[in-house]
Amino acid sequence: MEEIPSVAPSEIKAAEPVAALNPNKPLASAGFGVGKSGLAMGFVGGLMVGVVGTMMYYKNKMDSINSDLERINKQLNEAESAIKRAESREAKKLAAEEAVKKYDSRVNMDTSFLAQFNRGNGPLHVIGGIINGIRRNARDAWSIQATFGA
Repeated sequence: MEEIPSVAPSEIKAAEPVAALNPNKPLASAGFGVGKSGLAMGFVGGLMVGVVGTMMYYKNKMDSINSDLERINKQLNEAESAIKRAESREAKKLAAEEAVKKYDSRVNMDTSFLAQFNRGNGPLHVIGGIINGIRRNARDAWSIQATFGA
């Protein structure tokens, strides 16, 4: 282990300004000479480039995510409108089927009434009435002939 040389307190000098040490070099800022602050300026410049590069990277990432979200939102809106159209078509279809059932029930009731009426008074009754009328007329004709002797 090396021994650290001891320095007497009287030999320690107060910090001198940089310009006093080398008056030929201009000051960069905050008391740092250009020659001495190159490393610090390079560090700060690199840090700024890194920060700007990181900002641009994440800005592009956020723009990409936002465009993906907009695309997904558009697809969701299209799917929602398609579902609403399908529901509307289904509701119209059910309403049409209900209307057909109501109409059919009325038609079936009308048909059953007409069938019942025809069974009691329908074509066979009419034909039977004509036949009975002919018989009656024939019987009347015979009775007239028998009475008056034709």
